[in-house]
Amino acid sequence: MAELKNIRIAVSGIYDYALEEIPTLRIPMPGQGAPDWVEEKRLYKVYRPSTVLAVACPKFANLPMTHHHPRTPVDGQNFRELAIGWTGEHPEVDRIPETNEVGIRSTCMLYDDEALQAYQNGEIQLSPGYIADFEWQKGTSPDGQEYDIIMKEITDVNHLALLPAGRGGEYAVVMDQAPKSKNVFQIATGSVFDRCK
Repeated sequence: MAELKNIRIAVSGIYDYALEEIPTLRIPMPGQGAPDWVEEKRLYKVYRPSTVLAVACPKFANLPMTHHHPRTPVDGQNFRELAIGWTGEHPEVDRIPETNEVGIRSTCMLYDDEALQAYQNGEIQLSPGYIADFEWQKGTSPDGQEYDIIMKEITDVNHLALLPAGRGGEYAVVMDQAPKSKNVFQIATGSVFDRCK
C-alpha cells in the first residue's frame, strides 16, 4: 500500500541537546578540547540557522524513509530492510509564520504497512539523519535566544525517520494537505529561499 503525503522535513531554530548527545555533533567535549568558556551542564542550546538549512535544501531530495532512526546509516546493504518509503524530488524552503523560522517542505511516499499504521496511530513527527559541521560558539539568535553551539553546514543527509517524537516537534511532521499557493515569503524572496533546483 502506498500513500503520498506532504511533509516538513526539518526546521531551523534552537534545539536542546543533552550532554550525552554532544559526541554526535563531532565537536570536543567540555573539558576535553572544547573552548575554555564551555562549562559542563545538562543541556546545551544548538542553533540551526535558517540560511544553513535553506542552502542544504537540495540534499533533502529522494531520501529513504525509515520507521525510527536506524542504528547505522541507510546504504545498499540494508536498504530493503530499513526503507519504508522515500521523500520527493523537489524539496523547497518555506517560512513558518508562528516561529519566524524556515522549514524544508516536500512530499513522501509511504509504502510500508506497519509504518502507515503507526502514522494512522499518531506517529507523524519526522527527524532527518544527517551529517553536519558544528562548532562551539556563544551567540544570540535573531529572536533573542542565546545558544552555545552553531550548525555551520549540512554536509550530507542519509535518511528521514518517521517517529513518535522528533527534535523538530510539531513543525517537522507529516501533513495531510499541501499549500494551495506560494506564501508571501516565497514570493518576496529570491536566492536560497526559492524552490530548490
